[in-house]
Amino acid sequence: MKSYLKFTLLSLVHLSYLVCYQVQAQERANLPEKMNTIAHYLEALTQRDAFSGAVLIAKDGKVLLEKAYNYAHLGFKVPNTVHTKFGIASMGKMFTSVAIMQLMEKGKLSLEDKVGKILPNYPHKRVREEVTIHHLLTHTSGMPNFMTRDFYKTSKEQYRALEDFSPLYQTKPLLFAPGKRFSYTNSGYLVLGLIIEKLSGKKYDEYLQEHIFKVANMKNTGNFDTDHPVENCAVGYTQSDVYPSNWKNNWFMGAVKGGPAGGGYTTLQDMFLFAQGLQSQLFLSKENVEILTTPKSGNKNWGYGYGSQCFSPNKQRVVGHSGGHWGVGSELRIFTELGYTVVLLTNRDLEAGFLEARYFIQDQLVGATSTTQSYFFTKRVMEAVQKKGLEAGKKMIKTTSVELSERALNGRGYQLLKQKKYLQAIDMFRLEVTAFPQSYDAYDSLGEAYIKSGNIPLAIKHYKKSLTLNPKNENAIRKLAKMKAK
Repeated sequence: MKSYLKFTLLSLVHLSYLVCYQVQAQERANLPEKMNTIAHYLEALTQRDAFSGAVLIAKDGKVLLEKAYNYAHLGFKVPNTVHTKFGIASMGKMFTSVAIMQLMEKGKLSLEDKVGKILPNYPHKRVREEVTIHHLLTHTSGMPNFMTRDFYKTSKEQYRALEDFSPLYQTKPLLFAPGKRFSYTNSGYLVLGLIIEKLSGKKYDEYLQEHIFKVANMKNTGNFDTDHPVENCAVGYTQSDVYPSNWKNNWFMGAVKGGPAGGGYTTLQDMFLFAQGLQSQLFLSKENVEILTTPKSGNKNWGYGYGSQCFSPNKQRVVGHSGGHWGVGSELRIFTELGYTVVLLTNRDLEAGFLEARYFIQDQLVGATSTTQSYFFTKRVMEAVQKKGLEAGKKMIKTTSVELSERALNGRGYQLLKQKKYLQAIDMFRLEVTAFPQSYDAYDSLGEAYIKSGNIPLAIKHYKKSLTLNPKNENAIRKLAKMKAK
């Protein structure tokens, strides 16, 4: 009887899988060729548990592909759907920048206003007197990022209102003179949130609800209190450092409530509505949308506007914003000349499917670029190193002019560290220092891998090398001091 039941259950599971696959194949058959190719690729990734999330692709306002993959909750096996709310991390900066530009249109501020004009009691004198709203919007303020060791080592339920973050950044010294260079920082966007509250007389979330979300009919977007029940919300999953090769949820790894710098939640349809609203001047005038999405810093291939990332893959103009954190990899991209809108929302790390999906979709829409070639070549090299060893990877990079992606190498190295695969992680970081011999971060990471493996002499050697490349590398300074103390 038990054998019969087991056989029956296995048969039902197999039948269910076949029916599901046949339905997916039938759905793809009705899609345009490029969308069919993308859907098939994401399904293949999902079957390897290498992607979890949802995607929407539209052209000229018409949705061509809208599908969800894998699970919103692994424990209860709750599937992701096209209506699931996903974390967006820094994508929320787009809402903040739109709000600031709306206040500018109403004559309540100028982009050249100093912080002190609006917030006369702001505690940092140089920020009050030297930092402008333009600096805050473009990450050129010189303000340090509040996401430091002090933030991550404390209970995240302490951070709910804007004022809760103040001790983490408001009195810290500037990293450089305002306007001198670009340095991505979440702190500047917290100050923008304070400015929105002061000039509008409303709480930040209330302002967004009234002037952005309600206007665009975005009913499932907001900075929710994630320590309370949120309907139809995906759990974010990151690699566990407690149980190697397993996933853990990200509930204790970020603030319990998002804000002006990001951390909110949204759905595919809501972000599509936002993109349409931005393009149809629902929030701002055409002139100010152009100002918002025109790069103020960067190069010909990448730039940053006002809460907007700007790209030029194969000379096609793309604007939007991505967001990444533990268990979050999300993005809105508007291909302004081709008419495409892409919303990609995932509930895994950036390196756990988001980047691969992003670059594959981009290749399908505009063709391969040096960036995507680098990413996919690096992926093949990393797989070779893990299967055949370091020399196999070195041999591959000698046979091509395609550059490796340092970010991908470093990310994979840390994945392997979390899995306690120390020797493989060391090989990955050794390949990184081979390919990028002037990268202080590569040597710093290799030093950390040697610490984890118990090889203190080699850890010291590589941290020292990192310091010769960057004498201000505080992590290397701390680690060396700690090892010498032992």
